[in-house]
Amino acid sequence: MRDVLEERLAARLRDLGDLTPVELEPPADLNLRVRRRKRRTRVATRWVGLSIAAVTIIGVTTAALLQGAARRPGVDVAVHPPAPAPHDALPEGTMLLAAKGRDVVALDATGYTLATMIHAQRGAIQYVQVTADHRWLWYLSRKGSGACADVVRADIDARTSKIITRAAGFAISPDGKRLALFGSGDVAHDECVAPSAGRPTRVVVEDVATGQTSSLAGATDVTGLQWSPDGSYLIALSCHPWCIPLQRIDVPSNLRLPLLLRNRWFDPAARSSSAAFGADGLYVLQPSASGQAVATYDPGTLELADIRLAIDARWHVSQVAPTDTTTFVVASYGRQERPALYEIDASRHLRLLRSADPGVLTPVFPLPAAG
Repeated sequence: MRDVLEERLAARLRDLGDLTPVELEPPADLNLRVRRRKRRTRVATRWVGLSIAAVTIIGVTTAALLQGAARRPGVDVAVHPPAPAPHDALPEGTMLLAAKGRDVVALDATGYTLATMIHAQRGAIQYVQVTADHRWLWYLSRKGSGACADVVRADIDARTSKIITRAAGFAISPDGKRLALFGSGDVAHDECVAPSAGRPTRVVVEDVATGQTSSLAGATDVTGLQWSPDGSYLIALSCHPWCIPLQRIDVPSNLRLPLLLRNRWFDPAARSSSAAFGADGLYVLQPSASGQAVATYDPGTLELADIRLAIDARWHVSQVAPTDTTTFVVASYGRQERPALYEIDASRHLRLLRSADPGVLTPVFPLPAAG
C-alpha cells in the first residue's frame, strides 16, 4: 500500500515540475541601467555627506571667531596719512628779503613786494637774515650813529620781536642754533664799544640755547660775516676803509674749543664787501682788471670755480644775492644813476628787474622737504 502511495506522489511531482516556468536571464541593457543608477546614488550620497560636514565646520569656526572677538580686543590697522607740507611763515614766492629804512619786505623773483614783514618803531634796519625753517627773522637795528646796534630776533608767526644783544654785526647759522657776533669789547657779554687801537675786533660764536661761547681775537677789521651752509665755518669780510681778502673762521662743534682762523685759504683777489653762499658755492663780488666781477668759490676748498659776471668800470655793483634759481645784484650805471635790481641772465649779462633801489638784500632758499 505504501509503495502505491509513494509512486503516485512521485508522478504528481513530475507533473508540477513540467508546469513551473524557467527563470530567464535579465537583458544586458537592464543590468547596465541598474549599475548606473546605483553609482549615481552612491555619488549623491557622498556629496550630501561632504556638504553636511562642510556646513558643520563653517558653523563651528564662525562660533569660535565670534567668541574670540568677544573675549579679546580688536586689532587696529594703522593708517599713515602722507606727511603734511612744512609750514612756511614767509609769503609764497618769496625769493629775497630786503631791509630798507625801518622795514623788512619780502620780494618775489621780479623784485615785486609781496608783504612787509617787519616795521620797526625806532632805528634803521641795517640788514636781515632768515633761518632755514623760515620761522625766525634776525636783524640789526641801529639807533643813532654809534658803532654798535641791537641784534633783534623776530618770530614771524607770532609777530613778536626781542632784542638779544648788542654788537657791530651778526650772522645767524642756517639752523638758527648759533649766533656769530663781531665788534669791539666783550660782545659775548653784551658789552659792545667803539673800535680803537687798544680794542681789536672780536668774533664770538654763541649757542643760542645754552649760552656757551667760543671767541677769536685775531680777525682783522671784520665788517661782515657769512655762515657756511653746513654751519662748520664762517666767512669774514673786511672793508675798513678798503677791502682785504676774505678770511675763513672754522667753528668747532664743541664751543669750549677756540675758533680757528684760516685766511690763507683764499684767493688774494677775493676782496669784497658782499659775499653770500648760493647753489654753486660762495658768490663773491670782487674787483677785476677792467671793473668788477662776480666769482664763485668751491665751498669745500674755497678755490676759484667760475666767473659769473664781468663788467667794466662804468658799472658799480654793490651787492650780490644768489638764490637756488638765479643770482640777483644791486647795481648802478654811470655816476648819476640810482641803484637798481638786476639779475644775471643765462648769457651772463645784467637784466633789469626794478629801477628802484631795493635796499639791502638777503637771498631766501626753499624750505627743506618734509622727512
